[in-house]
Amino acid sequence: MGIFTNHGRAATPPWVIEMLNLVPLQALLRNPGKTRTREEKLIRINDRYYYHQPTQPGPSLFNEKCELARLIKIRFGQLITRREWAEFSYGLWAHDLYYSWFQGTYPHVTALFEHSLIYSRISAIIDIMYMLGDGWVVVEIKSSPWRPEPSWVKQVSTYIYIAEQVGFRIIGAQIVAKDIVVNYDYMHIPFLSQSGRDGFNYLKSLPDKDWGEVRHNMEKCRICPYAKLCPIQRNNYNNYAPMEALA
Repeated sequence: MGIFTNHGRAATPPWVIEMLNLVPLQALLRNPGKTRTREEKLIRINDRYYYHQPTQPGPSLFNEKCELARLIKIRFGQLITRREWAEFSYGLWAHDLYYSWFQGTYPHVTALFEHSLIYSRISAIIDIMYMLGDGWVVVEIKSSPWRPEPSWVKQVSTYIYIAEQVGFRIIGAQIVAKDIVVNYDYMHIPFLSQSGRDGFNYLKSLPDKDWGEVRHNMEKCRICPYAKLCPIQRNNYNNYAPMEALA
């Protein structure tokens, strides 16, 4: 039975500790300060493309709207255009900026940054995990403004499920967007974890799928950097396909 106020609404139980007061990313952009230098292992292929080595499938794949692009990323790696490289670099810089702010604002909070978890071949790299009482809060940082993006919630949900499977007690989650911070308290976690289990099972099955078994998002074809590699689209291109040099 829940705990209710005089107005009939559920009240916060006395044993629940409030999550940290995180700020949107744009609050830090006014005075960014210094961040550590990043060195990413990217291979420049030609004037248009960079290449990032393939990795184990993980929840970040939900950011790809096309299943074929997800499968290509798993099997061949990440292909980054020059335009995307600017966005990619900005995202890394924004994450480092937030890590520095977090450590300076909450120096006594036990926290893990870019913590890597692997459960049954699925790899999860969580931006921030911090202790709250006897549990942990998962934080995902996004360098773009908030939008009701199902892939963001699915990504965080799958992080929660994987973290729970390897022994963490998750009691909250926060998505830090450029303009707002969205909080999911202890009441949301069971539902997010259940959704995360579905996401985990999907990711586990994806690497073994055949090209014809995955869905193709035609709306993204014109801007997709994987078009020359796509089994559906590559017949429309006679140009050099950069990844073939790495096969």
